This record gives sequence, C-alpha cells and structure tokens, in this order.
Amino acid sequence: MTHFTTVSPEQAALANERRAEHRRRVLKGGSILFNKGYGALGCKVRNLNDQGALLELGETTGMPQSFDFQVTGEKKTKSASIIWRDLNRIGVRFD
Repeated sequence: MTHFTTVSPEQAALANERRAEHRRRVLKGGSILFNKGYGALGCKVRNLNDQGALLELGETTGMPQSFDFQVTGEKKTKSASIIWRDLNRIGVRFD
C-alpha cells in the first residue's frame, strides 16, 4: 500500500534547505531594477536574509541574470544575481 503526502512549496523549500543562514518568511513588495535604472519590474518578496531572497513575479522569462533590487519602503538598493528560477519565482543572492 502506497501513501502520498501533500507538501506545500514552503515545506518543500525547508526540507531542501541548503543555505548556511536561515531566511525569514516575509510578504513584502519589491522592485527589480535593470538597464541602468530605466527598466523595472515589481515583485513579491517571500523570504529574505542579508545574503539573498526568494522573489515571486508574474513570469521569469527574459529576466537579466544580474540586477539591482530594492524592498518597497527601504532606501537601500542591493546588487543581486539569480541562482535558480522556475516559472514565476527566482532565488537570488545579494552580491
């Protein structure tokens, strides 16, 4: 007899955690800035720490590999690089 368990994406991410530092779960707005500030995309920040973040967008195709990132309401902008991507999420590391 085989049993299947439904796992949420958040539970799966925790089970596959490979980061040295834990990221705290958040739900904030953010901006992905590229093309010397002339291009921008809005996103949702799903988890965050000083080293990186999980960003959720409508679509990830055509995203530049590196860009500047800013959390809504914060003045500081961080340089970021994509580590992994799927259809509507990207994992980024801050440079």
